[in-house]
Parts: sequence; structure tokens; C-alpha cells
Amino acid sequence: MEAQEETSTSYPHEDVDEEEEDSVDWSDFPWVRIGLIAAVLSATALVLCILGLSPPCESISTLSQRQNLLQDHSRTATYHRAILLNEADFQDKVVLDVGGSGILSFFAVQAGAARVYSLQSGLLLKNTQSLVEANGLCGRIVVLDGDLCPEKVDVLLFEPTGHLLLSEPLSQTQLLKGRSCLKPAGLMFPSWADLHFAPFSDEQLYFENYARAAFWQQRNFYGISLNSLHNPAVEEFFRQPIVETFDAQILMSHSVKHLINFEKATAEDLQR
Repeated sequence: MEAQEETSTSYPHEDVDEEEEDSVDWSDFPWVRIGLIAAVLSATALVLCILGLSPPCESISTLSQRQNLLQDHSRTATYHRAILLNEADFQDKVVLDVGGSGILSFFAVQAGAARVYSLQSGLLLKNTQSLVEANGLCGRIVVLDGDLCPEKVDVLLFEPTGHLLLSEPLSQTQLLKGRSCLKPAGLMFPSWADLHFAPFSDEQLYFENYARAAFWQQRNFYGISLNSLHNPAVEEFFRQPIVETFDAQILMSHSVKHLINFEKATAEDLQR
């Protein structure tokens, strides 16, 4: 089991020291959500997902994936508060929403945006358009099929997905594409994120994963020995992302922090 990552997001008007290296005392938090281990810390919400070394997730394309995002109350409510508590930044403004579930487009309208462009693709585009029409917002929200925004925008909303915040190549592409549409003095929500990593020890989780691989120890499975695949199976199972609750006491040290400035990060920065 290995290192934990946490992400803390920030919104405009907050001072950020890009070179800051810090640690977090996880015992200060009453609860966290697990990750080999990845956390999302935004405003007052702390959300963790496990850090795996498996291939990046596919983009959010099914209703069940979208539902998982929307039902993550800490995540959704934090975005909602950040937008609605900064109505002055959205009032009568042109907004671009990239990545994620598409829900931020609707929050921007609630905050008074004059027009919102929602950059989507595939099935998510079709479903977002259906929600726009059903909510009578065709004149306020324009769903774009993965293309560049037709005009420069005042505000860029970025909703990254993936176990490591930017582990999805699509999230990286959407961030850079969206940023190219932002006016020079435009605002970005969120504007930065922290990734926190810490080692942990969880005996129960270890044995649960190891037990799953016991299947491949069989030497007479319908007359076939599967044992040669046992070690690869163990390695694969321990590299898979896991999302679960955990006791902060399993952490073996304070975390180390890596800051990502969404406003300035280059493609190389996002792929590190």
C-alpha cells in the first residue's frame, strides 16, 4: 500500500505561494475518505479517493458515473457554495464550464451568469442538452461538442475528475483548452489545488486485496494450473484505485504537498 494524495482547491481572490511546501496533520480532521490515498480538500470539505497506479480513468460517459459525481455531497456542495457565494463574479458574465458532470453550468446560471458554454462530449453532451431543455435554459446554457468556445469568457469553471485530480488526459486537455478561451483579466474556479501524499498501513485492506488474488493460486482449475498468474494478480489488485472511508490513525506520517496552479500550469506540469 502506498502514498496518499489529497487535493485542496482554491478559488479566486486567495493568495497562493506557488513554491510552498507544507505538511498536513491529518489528525486535525474528524473524518477523511480513503485513498492509496487521494484526498480532495475544497473549502470546508475533505474528500479522499484512493491513489492507484492503474491506467487513467475514462471520461465521465455514463449516467451511473455522472450520478456518482453528483451524489458526492461534499464535492458538489463545495462547488455550489463557491459559485453562489461569489455571485458578483458571475452576474451578467459569460462563463465556460469544462470537465466533470456539467452541473457547474447550472450553478453559474443560478449565480446570475448571462450565458454559459458547457464543453461536453459523447453521451454526456446529449444528456446535458436534455437537462438544459428540461429546465428551460436553452437561452442561457449552450452545450458545445468538444469545440473551442465561440467567444472569450469572463469566468472559467473547471471540474476535474479522475483519481489523481488530473489523472485523466481529457481533464488536462479540457483545462488547457478552456484557459485559451479566458479573457486576460478573467477568473478561474478553482484556481489552484494541492496534492497531499502520505504513507498508510491498513492490515484489513491488505488481506482483503491479497485474498482476492488467492483464486490464481489454484493448480487444478478444470485441469489447468493458474499459479503462474498469482503474482501478476496480486500486483494488479494492489494497484487498483479504491474509494472508501478510513480512520486517520492509519496514516504513518504527515503528508507532503504539491501545488498545482491551474491558471499557469503548462502541459508538462500537468503530466508530472
